[in-house]
Parts: sequence; C-alpha cells; structure tokens
Amino acid sequence: MHKNLLALNIFSFFKGFMLLMPIVVLFFQSRWLSLWEIFLLQSIFAFSVFALEVPTGFVWDKRWRKSSLILWAFVSVAGYLVYTVWFGFWRLVVAELILALWYTLVSWSDTALLYDTLLSESKQNTYKKHIWRYYSINALSEWLAWLLWWYLATFSLVVPAYAQVWSAVIAVIALLFVTEPPRHKLDESVSIMRQFGDIVTDLWHKRPNVLALISYGALIGVATFAMTWFVQPFLSETNYPLWAFGLVWAGINWLVALFSRQSHNIEIFLGKKNTLIWLLVAVVIGFVGLGSWMMAPALIFVVLFQFARSLSNVVISDYINELIPSDRRATIMSLQSLLMRGWFAILWPLMWFAADLWSLQVALLMCWAFFVVAGWSLLWKVRKRVF
Repeated sequence: MHKNLLALNIFSFFKGFMLLMPIVVLFFQSRWLSLWEIFLLQSIFAFSVFALEVPTGFVWDKRWRKSSLILWAFVSVAGYLVYTVWFGFWRLVVAELILALWYTLVSWSDTALLYDTLLSESKQNTYKKHIWRYYSINALSEWLAWLLWWYLATFSLVVPAYAQVWSAVIAVIALLFVTEPPRHKLDESVSIMRQFGDIVTDLWHKRPNVLALISYGALIGVATFAMTWFVQPFLSETNYPLWAFGLVWAGINWLVALFSRQSHNIEIFLGKKNTLIWLLVAVVIGFVGLGSWMMAPALIFVVLFQFARSLSNVVISDYINELIPSDRRATIMSLQSLLMRGWFAILWPLMWFAADLWSLQVALLMCWAFFVVAGWSLLWKVRKRVF
C-alpha cells in the first residue's frame, strides 16, 4: 500500500506541473492565433473532453486503471510535442484533441485507484487525509511550475512546452511502480452499452443522492475552472505587470495547497451541510467582488475560489466515494467531469462574447447571476436528497 501511495503522490506532482499555464494565452498568440481563436480552441477542447470523459472512465472500470494512467503520460508527451512544432489554428486543433484524450485518460482513475488501495487494507476511513495530501502535492507542483516559468520563459515561450514533455516522462516512471489493488470489476460477459446503461439507470432511479452531489460538484468545478481563465485578463485590465502573472499564480496555488491541507479540519468545524453551503457562497461572493470592483486589490476575491476548489476536491469526492461501489467508481466520478466540461463548453463562449461586446466586468457579473440561480437550485436538491 505504501508503495502505491508514494507512486501516486509522485504522479500527482508531475500531473500538476503545468509550466505553460502562466503564459498559455501568450503562447497561443505566438503560434499565430487570435484571441477569439484561442477561446474557440478551448471550447473545442471542452466539447472533446465532454464526449470522451465517461467512456474512458467506464473502460478503466472494466480494465486496469494503472494502464490508463500510463497511457495518459504517453499521450501527454505526444500532445505537447505537437505544440512545440506546429503553428496555426487547425493544426493546434489536432494538438487540443490529443490533449483532450490525455485529460480524460485520467478520468478519476487516480483517485479511484487511491481509494481502492486504502479499501484493500480496510483503511478507507483515512481517504480524506490521503486525498488532501494528494491535492496539496498537486497544488504545490503548480506553485513551483509558476516560479520556474519565470526562468524558462526568458529563453523562449516554447521552452516550457519542452519541459512539460519531460515531466510526463517522469510521471510514467512513477506509475510503473503502482500495483493494481484487488477489486470487483464489471462483468466481462455483459456488453459495454448494457453495463453503461445500467449504471446511468441505477444513478437516476436508485442513487439520486449521488446524482445530486455529482451535479453540485460539477457546478462548483465550473466556477473555479472558469476563474482560472478569467484571472489573466483581469490582471491585464487592472494593469498588473507581466512579471507579476507568475508570482500571482504561484501565490494562488500555494493557497490551494494550504486549503487542501486544512480541508478536513474545515469540514469538521463547519459540518457537512454548512461545508456544501460555503462552497457556493465563496464562488458567488468571488464573482460579485471581482465584477463590482475592477481594481488591483480586488484580486483578494480569487482566494475564495481557491477555498472552494480545494474543499470541493476533497470533501465532495469523499462523500461520493462513500456511496458508490468500486466497480463503478471511475465511471460515476467521470460523470462529474462530464457535466463540468459540458457546462463550461456552453457557458465559456457566452461569457467571452459578453466580455468582447460589453466588458470583462459585465461577464463576471453575468457569471455571478448564473451561479446564484443554478447553485442554489442544486444546493436545495443536495440538502433534500443527501441529508
């Protein structure tokens, strides 16, 4: 068990080592893309993830989750190599499609593998402790990546992409030491379509509590993920210097690690019901704060999104894992990512259209209105069906 936990933590580090993110918009522009093409590219990526997320999770519930993670690392190498040599919108669409497959190959297999590793030793009650460590390592890795970006980007904007390839190679080496824990798998004699239909039917009719948690977790995920893309334009509009971008994001990811580490204590202090309420309160205040006060000090509101991101990753996944069987774990958890990406693919172009037509401030306030309505509706369902 200890070997698995160590290997998965190393994998988490290099999974989060995203050197391109501090300059992703500038990088795409250096590949001859306009701002509109950049956001169209991200919508294509989101729709591709939407199409692939659940099928990949389902396949790895039937097969081996370790294999999916190793394949993830190899596909990552291919995707980032394409980034380094190709220019132009349509060629980079190919890279985004490869990276969409890369993203979905994880398909919650890493956290499912972690939970089943603990379950095999009857230590599933320690999952929160291990998952916050897993996400803390991931956030600290992002923090280090933002700091290292300063050095690598002084050579060329493409150098971070080359470094990204090597981080994927190291992730492969770590995963070779993972041992698949014993677990019940989906019946090989039953067709894939029938089994998938059974899982969806079971969720809809017999596990409305799980479906409510998945939907709510996806909504919080959309809010925190959207803010990841809003921050760079916000920094530009509030006149932050370019050198501060990496520093700001390093600080943000340090907060993610801090909140992840304290998530269990925060949940004990607030209680389950109030924890779920405060996730929504944090993102709603975050959007209205940034949208109402378009000045440099308003960046403090981004802290609320990191609070929600850290806490939801740990707490909601733990609630769901307690309610689902191991042979369906990756599939059901993938549904949350599917919903998140689907909503993001629809919401994101609309928000950027609003930002181009009116202003970034209007787009942020529109997000606030959307999450107030959708968030409280889903929260009411969670409180009714789960507690």
